[in-house]
Amino acid sequence: PFPNMKNGVPDRWLDYRCTGLRIPGTRFIAFKVPLNPSLNCQVPESDSFGFWDLMDSLESQNQKLGLIIDLTFTTRYYKLTDVPQTWSYIKILTKGHQVPSDAAILSFKRATRQFLKENQDNNKLIGVHCTHGLNRTGYLVCRYLIDVDGLDPAVAVKLFNSSACVKDTFTEVNDVCTAALWDRADCELLIDSMSQFRYQRSAKIKNCHHLFHVFTQRRKLKTQVVSRKFLLRFRKST
Repeated sequence: PFPNMKNGVPDRWLDYRCTGLRIPGTRFIAFKVPLNPSLNCQVPESDSFGFWDLMDSLESQNQKLGLIIDLTFTTRYYKLTDVPQTWSYIKILTKGHQVPSDAAILSFKRATRQFLKENQDNNKLIGVHCTHGLNRTGYLVCRYLIDVDGLDPAVAVKLFNSSACVKDTFTEVNDVCTAALWDRADCELLIDSMSQFRYQRSAKIKNCHHLFHVFTQRRKLKTQVVSRKFLLRFRKST
């Protein structure tokens, strides 16, 4: 069963822009979760954001959407019947406040590759959203760019960050190296952990996740990628 216990507009939903920009060199575009009419009635009209608003935003960018990948862990924000019939839709249940599971990562890659295979003759986009269009969305998009397209982890994160849904200017966001992008996460270790996935496919994700969360409690976010030598010393010290 899907979690569906809370009511009201998602926490901090108003703090983020409705949509980002198309990520350069990809078919991806991120946006925060569109809300159904009853939820949009709870926010100022100027801040409402539903699927028709999303369509208008994309048209203003001269873009067309072909697929929505919904990463939220609930069904309360909108129903499948709210999604325009001209768009394909896939839901991948992904819990918030933690690194997405192996199953979610695999499902995301499969959905993306299948769409790209079936849409080689057009330029339609893959719209990805979680609640705010940042954490889960950013992680899975970056994992695809790293694991499938072969991008360097730091480059992938910077690329996503340049097109994200934050209200700050892109320069300010880049200056803090995605501090606004990865809530409750250390960007350096995230990049390093994704580097390990790229070169060590057999590594267990749980070990990286444990180190990931422990490390964030021990030090403040910095902008330089953590070296593997430092991580090794950290493991020994803990």
